[in-house]
Amino acid sequence: MKKIRQRLFVALTALQLVGAPAFAFADSGTAAYTYCDAQVLAKHWKKSVKEAKAKLAETDRAAVEKALNDARGTINNEKREICLFHESRFSYDDAEALASAWGIGVSEVKATIESKLFWGSSSIIDDELARIRSGEGFEGEGEGAENDVNEAAANAFFESKDYNYCDARLLAAHWQIATWDAKVTIGQKIIWDSTQGLEVMLGEAREAAASRQDKCEFYEGPFTFEDAQLLAKSWDISVAEAKATIGNKLTWGGNKAVRSALDYARESTKPEKTKVDKTKKVEKAKKIEKKNTPKPKTSTF
Repeated sequence: MKKIRQRLFVALTALQLVGAPAFAFADSGTAAYTYCDAQVLAKHWKKSVKEAKAKLAETDRAAVEKALNDARGTINNEKREICLFHESRFSYDDAEALASAWGIGVSEVKATIESKLFWGSSSIIDDELARIRSGEGFEGEGEGAENDVNEAAANAFFESKDYNYCDARLLAAHWQIATWDAKVTIGQKIIWDSTQGLEVMLGEAREAAASRQDKCEFYEGPFTFEDAQLLAKSWDISVAEAKATIGNKLTWGGNKAVRSALDYARESTKPEKTKVDKTKKVEKAKKIEKKNTPKPKTSTF
């Protein structure tokens, strides 16, 4: 099975190396283009990433695709140092899941993801993650019913918005077990709706981590580089400081706090027109209500 997984990884890598340009615009992110695309164009045009992002938004797609192809061809032979894993939408959990499925190291997975991000083919990674987490080829330890339970628990962990890789790592270090086993344990608690007991366990693990000066890093959480940029602007600090703050919050189980801060930051960046339109809608609704309200009958006495 391990050889099969390794052959799958080699095949996926070959797709990247042999047919890279064919995947140039296959990215399946929420936007038409990614942060990596902006980095590629910024380096090619010798402009800031901010300027490149603005250009991506206003330039027609055909022109952008040609520019990206030209840029990738030029930059490919350089030491590019862009499209880094920790700046992407993929998490450490994603890398671990792929490493387990492909039978390779996490560092190799990260390098593969970076390469596919650069060539605009990260949809391959999305498809592979979807396949793994749907149960096709997602393998933990053990067989039969035990493996099914572990798989369900692992999926519960990966799908949770409240717990992340660092939670599992700190718990694993505290209990001296494998990170995979810690993920399964957290997932089982989620399935059993025993989050109160889980918080007690994680609280002890966090205290133990603090005593040995172990803390979560930004990249161990589910947040992206663009999230850090948004919070840096909202908090009026540098991106590096925002990443450090997020890491500190993750250390103490502050996933929800960071999400709330992001929601607030996004709401704050909405155009003022949205608020004005909302006020107008309320006023219009009041007028309609007043118009449709029957007038009280006057007394005939």
